[in-house]
Amino acid sequence: MSLPFNLQKLPAEAITVLRFLGTRNAAATAQEMDAGLDIGQRSVGRAIRRLVNYSLIQMDFNGAYQLTNDGRRAHQQVIEADFASSGTTADSATFASATNATATAKSSVSATKTARLKRRLTVVMPPAVVSGQPTPLYIGVNPPNDGDLHMLNVAHLELRLSGVGADLSAAQVSIEVPAHGAAAPVKVIVTAHPQVGKVRVRIDAFQMIDLDRIEEAGAMYFDLPVVTHSTPEGSTRKAVGIDLALI
Repeated sequence: MSLPFNLQKLPAEAITVLRFLGTRNAAATAQEMDAGLDIGQRSVGRAIRRLVNYSLIQMDFNGAYQLTNDGRRAHQQVIEADFASSGTTADSATFASATNATATAKSSVSATKTARLKRRLTVVMPPAVVSGQPTPLYIGVNPPNDGDLHMLNVAHLELRLSGVGADLSAAQVSIEVPAHGAAAPVKVIVTAHPQVGKVRVRIDAFQMIDLDRIEEAGAMYFDLPVVTHSTPEGSTRKAVGIDLALI
């Protein structure tokens, strides 16, 4: 079994860092990676940049790096390919031992999410953005539906934003989600680059539990077409959203 094509494009040091992070139960700083891996500081730096660009790892608020959901899947694929190339079967005790950290993390996330409370993150936007013209997006969290379980306290969300083909007015925004009502929306300005046909915006949501605990709450991306002329005043807006899993 060979690596998937997207992982084959990664340099060897990036795969090494992916293996390293997949065996840990906590995030690791670049210094910890350098100390734990015999590949050199510059190679660790290159690996981190490539893995971040591929959305396989992300930096937490303490400056350490951890696997994303895609990163955990990639680590599993790397381990499976390692054992397949060595002739060891995927259901062997050796494989089970090597992938225990990943399996535990995956089952833990699954069990946690089933016990979490669902709220809807919604982004309201125009049907298109005008090239070079600042365009507002409004990001909020809907109130719970009738019959939904309610949170006991306010949820503190941090949203990390990135754009392809556009500049964003903020790379990170905060939202306070009331236990029983809707969250006040925040505004983010998107400015499309010249001569692009569409822009893509990605939002990763994290719930801040306390100073040293951050939980993934959900992620989404959406595309917006880019036009050269403004749409008529009062044009219909559209909304996209995802369900968040909150504690």
